[in-house]
Amino acid sequence: MPKNQQTSNYSVIYHIEMDRVLNRQLLSVSRVTSIIDFSETLIKLKMRRGSLHISGEKLEINVYENRLVDITGKVDKIEFL
Repeated sequence: MPKNQQTSNYSVIYHIEMDRVLNRQLLSVSRVTSIIDFSETLIKLKMRRGSLHISGEKLEINVYENRLVDITGKVDKIEFL
């Protein structure tokens, strides 16, 4: 089920689910303008207003197209800055 986070009259839409077979999470984020930085423990995404920081373990970017980013791994925290 999509989560909608409201911040300063701007919403970030993301969806997170657990893949029990591979024991990892899948996080889909829409409205991404670019990828600022990424590593196995931190991914920074530029949004129209601000940035979204995803921290965790074994993070990987699987898809980046049409302003959509799919990330797999163990997500510990999602912050809108």
